[in-house]
Amino acid sequence: MKKSVLLFALILIISIPATVYAAVPDELSPFVLKILPSLTFDDETANCTVTIIGDNMSDTISVTLKLWQGSTCLATWSSAGKGYMQFSKTKTVTEGMQYKMTVDVTINGIAKPTYSIWGKCE
Repeated sequence: MKKSVLLFALILIISIPATVYAAVPDELSPFVLKILPSLTFDDETANCTVTIIGDNMSDTISVTLKLWQGSTCLATWSSAGKGYMQFSKTKTVTEGMQYKMTVDVTINGIAKPTYSIWGKCE
């Protein structure tokens, strides 16, 4: 009798659905922040753009773009906004050369990893 009551209780416990919530750090969650850098070229002009989408419209965003040719920083630009922002700048460059754009973003005072994107002016 005790075995059948214990078995019944075990089956009942297993069959009760449970909801589990997992805590995911901000930098791993796909819904927290999107940073979308873009480096394109129009003749000898580098178009440096980043779109930043925060988790909500009250997020304070600051961004710094840098355009590099090798280890030389050609230009640095900064901006700030809230919730969502698109930031674009241009720089005259040399055809045939390889360039890198880096993006440093801070959300609500917390620095995010640096994003880098490469492109060749052709």
